[in-house]
Amino acid sequence: MSTEFCIGGIFTESIGFGNLFAGYNTYGGYVPALERLLEDVDRIFILKGTPGCGKSTLMKRLFYRGKKLGTKTVPVRCSADSDSFDGVIFPELGYAVADGTAPHVLEPQTPLIKDKIIDISADFDGDFAEKYGSSIIEAADKKKELYSKAYLSLAAAGNADAIMRSALQKVIGRERTERFTKSIIKNRMRGKATVLPCACFNCDGFTVSLPENAADITVIGDVFGSSELVLENAAKTCETNGVECLIIPSPVNTESVCALCIGEKAYVSGRYFVLDNARSINKKRFVDPIGYKNAKAELSRVKSVYDRAINSAREYMIQAKQVHMKIESVYSLRADFAAADKAFVDLAKEIFGV
Repeated sequence: MSTEFCIGGIFTESIGFGNLFAGYNTYGGYVPALERLLEDVDRIFILKGTPGCGKSTLMKRLFYRGKKLGTKTVPVRCSADSDSFDGVIFPELGYAVADGTAPHVLEPQTPLIKDKIIDISADFDGDFAEKYGSSIIEAADKKKELYSKAYLSLAAAGNADAIMRSALQKVIGRERTERFTKSIIKNRMRGKATVLPCACFNCDGFTVSLPENAADITVIGDVFGSSELVLENAAKTCETNGVECLIIPSPVNTESVCALCIGEKAYVSGRYFVLDNARSINKKRFVDPIGYKNAKAELSRVKSVYDRAINSAREYMIQAKQVHMKIESVYSLRADFAAADKAFVDLAKEIFGV
């Protein structure tokens, strides 16, 4: 997609989100997004520290302080663990706080002017290294191995998906898709198309977060990924015709689309998400009946391969999270939580003035 990837323009308006994600776990591996989300922020505080030292908790505390004060807050959740924060942005104030450690290593570009490092690591301890070093290294290697297996599984899912997409080109009804697209962009506000990472795949499965003003949600029924092709066509038409919209890339394929938001209306792929209080479009509305009948058996076989690969990737990610939690629990024995508390107080005063 050639649309602009930004946070500033859309969050200075009346739109907010429950979740953004710091990256994508895709068929081609990990795709970072955090650095680009921070491009329009005036001042960035970059947190450094070992696992388990309190970086995510610090950002959660700032998030809830901002909410309590009535300041617009945008949480950026970890792409590996939706319960963990990798960043929090306060767009009205021009501030952000972000985790600057792997896999999205951040370093100051203009130190003490736009960005500043806040280090809450504990001091080096030789006894700690001697006692726990080998077990931490072993666990880190195991975590890396599990993620490698997860991405190999995602690559296999991607190969199966490519086969399904190719077959679907002959099944999707072009005229039906175009009629639908014209109906949803008719008389819409002129403007730009914006892309944001509001969907993710990880050990929690598939997750999507829609704009707070999306009062009218429609889930497009899916057969073998057909809903994504419909949304891709609609997104391209919006961009071509200068219709203001938000495009949410697929959790596992950033070249595809899993949701499209236009004004108060949101159209979401039924391939990944089941949403409460949403209208639905019949999954066969956009397919040619004869073409679908001829291709269904082969598509079903390929989809079974896709599903197994996706489930395998998720299982490896669950195991990797468990290993990471063990690593954090060891490092927390040496964490300087007083430093994290002080950082929270200092940052709250800098950002909110209180």
